Amino acid sequence: MASISYYEHFTAVDWEGMSRRVGRLSPAVCILCAFAASLAPSYDFLTSVWATMVGLVLSIWEMPEAYWLLPFMHELKQTFLEDYKLKLHTVRSAVYGVLGYGIIVGGSFCILAGYYVVLCGVLYIFAYVNRRSDGESGVIDQHDTGEDDLEYGNDEERVSLASARFGTF
Repeated sequence: MASISYYEHFTAVDWEGMSRRVGRLSPAVCILCAFAASLAPSYDFLTSVWATMVGLVLSIWEMPEAYWLLPFMHELKQTFLEDYKLKLHTVRSAVYGVLGYGIIVGGSFCILAGYYVVLCGVLYIFAYVNRRSDGESGVIDQHDTGEDDLEYGNDEERVSLASARFGTF
């Protein structure tokens, strides 16, 4: 009976999908915690404003649907994703970590939002590890467009779908 290592168990989880789902909630969590902190007796104005600003900044690339009335927000989102390299999991994780730490240092009820943002950053690190291990084993994800296959000369025999990694269930 073959055993599967802990690393293989770890990389079998869809961390990228989980980080996307958790990340889409982070702007709402920041804004709601800032609102709840403003109602608390130990109200810290600057921390609430910072958490609200973090929620608005995160919503630019996590929830672009919130800005469908403002056409320039699409350009701003593309600037964040491509010029500032926020498509990379490591860069996005670092940004989430710094923004979350800024909320945690402020204290009050917004600490929950800070921990949530830092958790999103950790999930993006897990997604990076998962994508790196998939790349080393020759597995591509189902959302790959295949545009880089011609550029790098990947042959179809080496590349398998991510859903076929462990067989069918």
